[in-house]
Amino acid sequence: DWGLNSFIDEAKTLTKFKHPNIVRVLSVFNRFNTAYMVMEYEQGIEFAKLIKQKKPFDEAFLLSIMIPLLDGLSVIHESGFVHRDIKPSNILIRQNGSPVLLDFGSARQTIGEYTRTLTSMMTYGYAPLEQYNQKSDMQGPWTDVYALAATTYHAITGKVPAESQYRASILANDGIDPVEPLSQWVAGQYSPHFLNAIDAALSFKISARPQTALEWREMLLGNAVTDGTDDSDEKTRIL
Repeated sequence: DWGLNSFIDEAKTLTKFKHPNIVRVLSVFNRFNTAYMVMEYEQGIEFAKLIKQKKPFDEAFLLSIMIPLLDGLSVIHESGFVHRDIKPSNILIRQNGSPVLLDFGSARQTIGEYTRTLTSMMTYGYAPLEQYNQKSDMQGPWTDVYALAATTYHAITGKVPAESQYRASILANDGIDPVEPLSQWVAGQYSPHFLNAIDAALSFKISARPQTALEWREMLLGNAVTDGTDDSDEKTRIL
């Protein structure tokens, strides 16, 4: 009953959001001891299918996907919600080239109730470690930032980043992070600030990542700098 009521209450809140790059939640209703969220029908091609074609994506194209989505996510985050399931198959590229983020079925409100418990929802490779923890104070905008960075990493390399629990087991034993930094892997193929921004967003530690969608947006565009070579002393500064 608690889960059902939470889903209904939060879905009703999602109906208030209007952004061209976030799928519209039109209504929610309760039937047959469960609840249904009705979202606007969008047409286009999944980003996942474009990645499977193994055609290289240039920086301009990737920014044309990431920046609008970050603008849309900032609207969601300002109301205390996190999407929690950003991945290539949940990003649709419309015929006009604009992206839209789909599937808010896993979205949950994390801000405002410090004792709140969240269901564990994740897609391996795209979910950071905090999504394995049900505490709401561990999840936030930085959680979606990680997932969108993992999506971009996949688009650039053709490979999904190592699953975060596996990363944890390696790093806990003083091993080398299995997620190779893009600034080393594809150096010279993209702007250094662009690659450094993705590496920062994929940081294992929450504190080392950009804390908001807009902060990461500025880093991707080269309007911020990233200093540091590891999670312990990585910092960002907005210019």
